[in-house]
Amino acid sequence: MAEFETVTESGQVELEPEILESPENGSLPQPAEPSKGQKFLAGVKEWLRKFTVKLKYKTHMIPLVIVLISSLVYLCSLNTLSIALNDIQGIDSAGICMFVNTLVSILVLLVFLNAFPKRKKPNIVMLVGVFVLLGLLLALDLVFYFKVVNFAEMSAKKVFMTLDEYYAEHPMIIPALNKVILHVVFVGISILALAFLPLYKMGINKINTRKVLAENEIKEEIDTSAEV
Repeated sequence: MAEFETVTESGQVELEPEILESPENGSLPQPAEPSKGQKFLAGVKEWLRKFTVKLKYKTHMIPLVIVLISSLVYLCSLNTLSIALNDIQGIDSAGICMFVNTLVSILVLLVFLNAFPKRKKPNIVMLVGVFVLLGLLLALDLVFYFKVVNFAEMSAKKVFMTLDEYYAEHPMIIPALNKVILHVVFVGISILALAFLPLYKMGINKINTRKVLAENEIKEEIDTSAEV
């Protein structure tokens, strides 16, 4: 250890020990503050962690959101479907399919919520009801689709037109059929998401969502020996 020399009044030289740097005098380097980008990434990671924790307890929200989207898709398509049916009147049971699908699109959401009560086990009866209603939506969409297509083919033959020419004269048929297909896709995804709920719930539960806390480490040894 280096020492400093001081001269006393009597001319003697005394050695003084060097002053060690300590945290009290602010000589140790301070840790750098994280940048804005690092803070943003940390916030996103924390949000994802909390979101994953919620999914562990409410995994049924995934199929519920898909069912909700499928219902909104159909309800938003009612205007196009109504215009198409008004343009080609005479299709048997198409109007009934639309009416029942509209009611079921709303009813299935209520049954779904009752199938997964809060802090209770799933209601098997209601859960089966959700599958039945989703299957009914799928069946009525297919009935509507093939009814419209068959009617268009028969009408085109009666007036000696090709199917493309008939669709050109009734331009709302193709958009209506496309929206029905889109609804069928979402309903099919809803059925699969609900059917495979136990499988991906197990996968989500395996995700590590524990929050790592910084440990306080004592770097200096503490002398516990007492002087006698």
